[in-house]
Amino acid sequence: RDLIRDWSSDVCSSDLPEARAAHRGMVAALMAVERSDTVQVVLKPMTVFPDVVGLQLACLRSLVPMLEHQGNRKTAQASCLTSLVVRAMLEFSIDVELQLAALHTLVLLARPIGGSEGMVFSRGMASPPGLEALLGERGGIATVLETMTRHLAVAEVQAMSCWALVNVMLNPAQKALVGARGGLAAVLAAMRAHPDELEVQYRA
Repeated sequence: RDLIRDWSSDVCSSDLPEARAAHRGMVAALMAVERSDTVQVVLKPMTVFPDVVGLQLACLRSLVPMLEHQGNRKTAQASCLTSLVVRAMLEFSIDVELQLAALHTLVLLARPIGGSEGMVFSRGMASPPGLEALLGERGGIATVLETMTRHLAVAEVQAMSCWALVNVMLNPAQKALVGARGGLAAVLAAMRAHPDELEVQYRA
């Protein structure tokens, strides 16, 4: 809320009606996100306010408990949510809190529907369309690995990144890309950087 308040102060310093309307829209979006228990409500503010870190963070934090439920997760996997999460990670790459919330969201987005944690996708299981945002030069896998390099000193980021990679690699194509992009080296670097951090060692 403090981050959103700072953004609102900048916007409201203008006398333009458009600025005041943008401020009202952002506050309404925040209130909707805080009350929401459906993925669809969160998608709109993430799309409309991509440059407001406080609102992006609020959206990501609200998604984590939602995505624990398979119905919400299925909806999210079929939507553009994964690409929005990746975009937020790229836009606010130095913000540790946002990176942690985004990584936790990816952990859940990459979890298969109808199975338990760690269940590998069979060859007959099609990857949900929304998870295609994990692939590519600027996709989710590349972004997670960049985050691990950028925040190597932050144990929480390393642990959450490794957890995200665990679920991402349940899909064979995604697993291959993690290997090709230096995923093993990133995991080993995390283990070396945090030898006494149980969570890092366990997730790695």
